[in-house]
Amino acid sequence: MALNLAQSAAAAACFATAGDARRAASVVAMPSSSSSATTSLRMKRQAACEPVACRAVARHVAAAAASSRRNGVPVFVMMPLDTVSKCGSALNRRKAVAASLAALKSAGVEGIMVDVWWGIVESEGPGRYNFDGYMELMEMARKTGLKVQAVMSFHQCGGNVGDSVNIPLPRWVVEEMEKDNDLAYTDQWGRRNFEYISLGCDAMPVFKGRTPVECYTDFMRAFRDHFASFLGDTIVEIQVGMGPAGELRYPSYPESNGTWRFPGIGAFQCNDRYMRSSLKVAAEARGKPEWGHGGPTDAGGYNNWPEDTVFFRGDCGGWSTEYGEFFLSWYSQMLLEHGERVLSGATSVFGDGAGAKISVKVAGIHWHYGTRSHAPELTAGYYNTRHRDGYLPIARMLARHGAVLNFTCVEMRDHEQPQEAQCMPEALVRQVAAAARAAGVGLAGENALPRYDGTAHDQVVAAAADRAAEDRMVAFTYLRMGPDLFHPDNWRRFVAFVRRMSESGSPREAAESAAHGVAQATGSLVHEAAVALRSYLQCCTLNHEAGLRTLRLPLRADDLTTSLGICLELVVPDLPQAELLSAPGWLHMLHTDMDPLPDNAALTMPLLLRCSPAASPPLLPRRRSGSLLSAAPPGRRPLLPAAAGRVVLGCGLVTLDYLATVDAYPRPDDKIRSGELQVSGGGNAGNALTGAARLGLNTRLISKVANDEIGGTVLSELKEAGIDISHVIISDGGNTTFVYVIIDKQTKTRTCIITSGYPPMIPSDLRMSSLSAALQDVSLLYLDGYSDEMALAVAKQADQMKIPILVDAEPERTREELGGLLSLASYIVCNGKFPEKWTSIPSIPSALLEILLQYPCACFAVVTLGENGCMMLERGKDGENYETEPVDIENVAESLRLKVDKDDILPTCVSSKFMRLTARGSGNIFARLLIGTAESIPASELVDTTGCGDAFIGAVLHGLSTEMPPEKMLPFACQVAGIKCRAIGARSGLPWQSDPRLTKYLC
Repeated sequence: MALNLAQSAAAAACFATAGDARRAASVVAMPSSSSSATTSLRMKRQAACEPVACRAVARHVAAAAASSRRNGVPVFVMMPLDTVSKCGSALNRRKAVAASLAALKSAGVEGIMVDVWWGIVESEGPGRYNFDGYMELMEMARKTGLKVQAVMSFHQCGGNVGDSVNIPLPRWVVEEMEKDNDLAYTDQWGRRNFEYISLGCDAMPVFKGRTPVECYTDFMRAFRDHFASFLGDTIVEIQVGMGPAGELRYPSYPESNGTWRFPGIGAFQCNDRYMRSSLKVAAEARGKPEWGHGGPTDAGGYNNWPEDTVFFRGDCGGWSTEYGEFFLSWYSQMLLEHGERVLSGATSVFGDGAGAKISVKVAGIHWHYGTRSHAPELTAGYYNTRHRDGYLPIARMLARHGAVLNFTCVEMRDHEQPQEAQCMPEALVRQVAAAARAAGVGLAGENALPRYDGTAHDQVVAAAADRAAEDRMVAFTYLRMGPDLFHPDNWRRFVAFVRRMSESGSPREAAESAAHGVAQATGSLVHEAAVALRSYLQCCTLNHEAGLRTLRLPLRADDLTTSLGICLELVVPDLPQAELLSAPGWLHMLHTDMDPLPDNAALTMPLLLRCSPAASPPLLPRRRSGSLLSAAPPGRRPLLPAAAGRVVLGCGLVTLDYLATVDAYPRPDDKIRSGELQVSGGGNAGNALTGAARLGLNTRLISKVANDEIGGTVLSELKEAGIDISHVIISDGGNTTFVYVIIDKQTKTRTCIITSGYPPMIPSDLRMSSLSAALQDVSLLYLDGYSDEMALAVAKQADQMKIPILVDAEPERTREELGGLLSLASYIVCNGKFPEKWTSIPSIPSALLEILLQYPCACFAVVTLGENGCMMLERGKDGENYETEPVDIENVAESLRLKVDKDDILPTCVSSKFMRLTARGSGNIFARLLIGTAESIPASELVDTTGCGDAFIGAVLHGLSTEMPPEKMLPFACQVAGIKCRAIGARSGLPWQSDPRLTKYLC
């Protein structure tokens, strides 16, 4: 690290050439209103902590701090979202952070911005704060000579633009929100948003006697007390989170679950009972009680455009009526009052000489800005229209608390955006800057999206720095630190950008010339930062749904040469470290901070994962919004090598199931009481992919839901299961499919009553480019037969791409619906009713032979037989030798049945050899017949057979993806289905890969 800081000092010296001494101050100086004596004292304390190699440059730079700050705009750089580990006790990728901070210092960067996540720090319980990981970062920043902007992040991470990780709200907060869903923002369709607590309950003591604002204030007070020695010296700004993505706005355009897509107008968030109560009071005070029942019902859906709606259309839209003025005034005023309340708490904590300024982030909603209504801004809470300034009230509110207005999209240009959406980011930035100037508040900026090109840099310099002193931004925060920033070309441009910002108008050519010298002086340092970050990003991807981390850890062998590296892929709980023990006994404990190894290294030996119980919190099933959310249990098995990286795409049905148990199915006109009741996701495709995901596969889905509460619940559960739902189609109207399931405890059967979704899924719902993207990297396609036209379109494209296809052939489907799919199928799975219906042959073995004769592309056909297990006919490979005389398949089947061990309670498999098989009246085929037995489940353990066939298919998808031989795959699939039978619903009983009952099949 001393070497890194020395390199940093040398690079800073490149800025301090003749005539540049005053400008060079920006690399370490802090903007401050303190006296020169105080500033000097702080610099002395800092210098005492720095290596000797840096002190001369630090003293030289500090001497010109005040003058430099008057001349330019300091640049901060955002840290990665997961800079601190989820347990809060340590930094992630410590070596990468250290190298990166030193590199940033060398470029003249003022400091860094870091999210201080509420969901990490106070996760263990109210008032139990763990700032250890952040303390490590602050100490590292101080040692490097960088300032810090600390963001009080009271929102969930995940579901917004740029969110690459998932950090939920504190567990105790989520538990209260699950008890009272009205603590979450709610749209007109009843869809809940758990990103941030609804501002409607700001003053309600809903969290164990505390209001949300009191929780925020207590958190900030704890932060102040913990970092008192850093405030004003290292920590120079506190950005106070006010809503989703930390911005002062409503969550009107959530990207999670595919709810919103750019450039949709979003939706009003005012239908939780706390917001409705406030609206009712406001309407009654206005003398219009009929206006108090909710927001506009004619404002369209999340993905509509303004002219699609009655409320937002330009000519005589509802937004311009008396009612529209009332509602939008109330809606925006609620947001302003929320800002007042939270800022009052912040100023009470940081306003008495703490030394750090306060800022608030406002979203840059630039799409449809050129329309009259500015619909996306209105749904977000900014009452900004063509004839009304919605940002001046916000700026004045911030001015009352001495806060800085931080605004995004500063890097964007109008012509870069889709013109049909009337995007005008440049005009929007100018409007916000004028509002800040009029209110007398400082304006800071950010780039909304990662940009490393000179064009974006030019735009930022023009908007932030290249203007009169009174109009310059007070700071700019650059999105985001990562390996791409440290690419040699990007780094050189970034260094030049920082110089231009610090000098307010320095010619681009001169800045690039100076940047070239810095890039040369710090080449090895920047390379170290890039390698460390890229290695970590390649080795560690967060499983958002289950809260697990996949680590690609470098392992060393004592008896191998030191130049050989071995890498192992594991799935482990999110811990600072894990102890790995090998069967041969020559692997040892390792940390993620070890030096990276070659990407092509591989390991094939078995390993055992052991983690400290104290460090691994229990992962328990949770319930939210009517859906069952199951997290992975402790000790989840590492992914099988063949499954890692395999993507299975499913296309078909997803539903919401309402399941009820009854003692016996009712007779006509009977009234009976239900027993257990459960609401859970269902549908063949959803169930099978959930099962496959729990077994370790990467799964992706094409399906369709409506923009209703049921659709939101369905998508939420699929996402929690780890399924990629980015290709699910969401209709603005209609309804999502739902099913009533009556489970007869006496006969152990179930009856399903389906209400089909509308509008149906059709090929035109998915553009060819979207279909190609959905099929990208797919190794296996699964079709459940629903939405036959769409399924056939997907199958034809997959067939052209030579992707194997598995078809679930249900007897309810007609020949017109299913024939085309079966002609393309590589694998066919069906239940016991299908073979006879399709072939009119009553015997299953003969019917299976006829199916393979009809569909020569199929490698096998499997029929599931419930408690009698399953039967498979597998086609032999072309060119294999086979007997000249065909054998009757019925005789082969009978001989196999005699071989089945009826005393074995666990699933097994018996198989014939490959031979030439025939049936009466049919042709012949070179194949083998296999019979798989089912688990013998005691009647007391058999709960519900709903979704057993889907569980079986999920296991078959896993077996095919891991190249499991059929004689092993069939009993494995039967075992998975048997385990599912022990719980109500199609998904709650689906086993995880770590289930000990599956061990014998996965070894």
